[in-house]
Amino acid sequence: TRNGGLYVIEATDLTIAATLPPPESPMGVDLRGVGNGGEGALSLIVKTGNLKVEGAVRSTATGIDSGNLLLQTLAGNIDIEADITSDVGSISVLSSGDVRLGATQSGIQLTALTEGKTTEIVAGQDVIMGVDSGVVTNNGALSVLAGRDITVGVLDAGVVSEGGTEQRAVSLNAVRNIIDADANTGTQKVNVKSGNVSLKAGGYIGTAANVIELSVANLASASGASGVFLSETNGLTIGNLSNV
Repeated sequence: TRNGGLYVIEATDLTIAATLPPPESPMGVDLRGVGNGGEGALSLIVKTGNLKVEGAVRSTATGIDSGNLLLQTLAGNIDIEADITSDVGSISVLSSGDVRLGATQSGIQLTALTEGKTTEIVAGQDVIMGVDSGVVTNNGALSVLAGRDITVGVLDAGVVSEGGTEQRAVSLNAVRNIIDADANTGTQKVNVKSGNVSLKAGGYIGTAANVIELSVANLASASGASGVFLSETNGLTIGNLSNV
């Protein structure tokens, strides 16, 4: 779209295609616009079925309250195999089932480029990220909530600009376990980069053989009887969940 937004309610399965013949030309979703209140926005809701993203989704709109992206399934899974980026808005991915991010394609990212904008993933079942796939914000909050397990790739809340206010906060909340996507014998990537991080799981957070790697300033965590296994790259302050 060149102006306004794209608002879709689909009854059954839906794929955002990378190409659509004939001819084989790039597809995906390209959202633009200049102005305040809804320019370059996307609301894509699938009522019964799965949503697959094979073509990139990008909003380059400008203006206040513009560029917000929502992808949601009410009775199905979401599989994201292409980048989703907003220049000025926040991103929400909401699924009644699983959310898969970079399951078959490497390096897939959800990216909110403007400082202070947020990204959230909510799944009724599992959130599964590829080893080098994940979420990026620019000094903004980032949250992942799962009704079962979270498998963590790379979550990066960015940096605070000179003279700016700390807004980096990563929250992971799993009813069961928080799992490192890296194999315990492979090269270990830093899973979470942020100022503040809150980790909560009903089961375990990392394992003795495969810890969750952090680069953060402040940490709060709570787990079940299976424990918490973390590795931090530099100094760390441990606090309360309510304060992080």
